[in-house]
This record gives sequence, structure tokens and C-alpha cells, in this order.
Amino acid sequence: MSQTCKYSKKEVTDCDEESNTFTITKQLRVGDPAICKEQIVKTKRCKNGDEEGKGARKAEKKAARKAARKEKKARKQAENGEAATPKGPCQYGSWSEFGECVDNKQTRTRPIMSGAEKRKCQQRATQVRNC
Repeated sequence: MSQTCKYSKKEVTDCDEESNTFTITKQLRVGDPAICKEQIVKTKRCKNGDEEGKGARKAEKKAARKAARKEKKARKQAENGEAATPKGPCQYGSWSEFGECVDNKQTRTRPIMSGAEKRKCQQRATQVRNC
């Protein structure tokens, strides 16, 4: 027959900022002292870690998600002509509506505000989609 050892928390220390840990001391409540330890001491990492800890990693992930959403929104606005391209030689106005369906294709254009002499800018001023 196996002996059951049960413990109760005796003491829990505050978080030590230097080591980013705290200590839990448990005292034997039920069980044979010849088989069970009188006292168990455990050291654990604090949940509200320092700057290099979990909190900082969580903040970095949040910032990365925010930047990705911002980039996606800017890309979508550029596709819809809601925002001019701020960098590079090509600057555009707003997109026109898609035209009539011809040969199962629709076309729309946008005016080139700067960079009209560049072939790349001319190509990006027109969009074609299937209808």
C-alpha cells in the first residue's frame, strides 16, 4: 500500500527582481515523516517578468501584428486608389470604376500624378480583372 504525502503552503515570497523568481515553501500536512519530506521548497519564475521576460516578448509580438495590419491596410488602400504611393517615382490619383466586360475582362485606370514618363508607372496605372 502506497503512502500519500499531502502538503500545505507555508510561505510564498515576493518576486525577487534580480533573479525574476519567487519561492514557495510547503509543509507536510498528511503522511509519514519517515517516507515524506517534512518540507518542500520550490523556486518559480515570476509571471510579470522583467524587460527581457515574457512581457517584453508579448509587446514585441503585438507591435509586429499591428505593423502587419497597417501594411495590409496601406496595400489595400493603394489598390483601391484611396492613397497615393508616398515613396518612389510613381504617384497616382484615384482609380476609375471598372469598365464594361469585353472578352471576359474589365479594365480600370488611374491618373499618373508624377513619373508618367516611366514605363513601370504606366503599367501600374491600369488594372485588368476577369468578369
